[in-house]
Amino acid sequence: MEDMYNQVRSFFANDIDLNDLYDSEAVVWIDWREYDEDVVRYFNDMMDEPIDIKTVSNGKAYGDDIVLQKGDKELQIPYGDEQDRDVTIKYFNDFVKPAYEVRWFTESLGNDTLGFTVLSGLEWAKLNDEFGADTVRYYFEPIDFESDMFNLGMDEASALLALREDSEGVNSDFSTQLDWIRIINKEKSFSLPGKAFGRDEIASYTEMDVWETVVQVLDMPLEANVAAELQKFYDAASRAPLYTCYFHEDDGTVTESQNLFF
Repeated sequence: MEDMYNQVRSFFANDIDLNDLYDSEAVVWIDWREYDEDVVRYFNDMMDEPIDIKTVSNGKAYGDDIVLQKGDKELQIPYGDEQDRDVTIKYFNDFVKPAYEVRWFTESLGNDTLGFTVLSGLEWAKLNDEFGADTVRYYFEPIDFESDMFNLGMDEASALLALREDSEGVNSDFSTQLDWIRIINKEKSFSLPGKAFGRDEIASYTEMDVWETVVQVLDMPLEANVAAELQKFYDAASRAPLYTCYFHEDDGTVTESQNLFF
């Protein structure tokens, strides 16, 4: 595991570039169609002190449930009607913390295959101290129960990519950013001037204390015209998709792409 830490540290120290990090053992790549049991085993293999993993029958259509165990601590990952990559990753991460922490390699944002890195809690803390927590977070996003990764919609991924591009290498909390993106999509009304230009315009009736969180994330003064800035993201997020992609499966079926962004 020390090798993975050294590879990540070398990237922040500019000893290796982003392409080197992509190809290194520090990043594990997970496809959106990956089996959930394989996901937890990939993470487990990255830890010096792996946990025990077993499966239990549950009578559900998707198959057995996954049980994580370490000493006296045990957790059966709680799924709904089907297994879900985001649920698997979030509960595994919560189970192994604070000894270890899974982070999302956000250079993979918008793809149907996402990158993740597992380091010890101490190693993440050392990186934060040496290079700054915001800089580390720009490339490696912490994961909590509010995180959306594979379950991001295409419009949400597009808006987050736009925010990330404008953040100049310092990232804010993805969960907070995603919250206000969803506010944009809900808090809109249509006005005649907007229709005249062939698009919808945003008008918000949200309480000001909510918008204060938004302007803080955007690093804007409170007196700024927030609606004008949010309009740009709404226009980008609500446009029709440019591509539709289909996977031709081995069994002859065709699967339309989900959450795929180029």
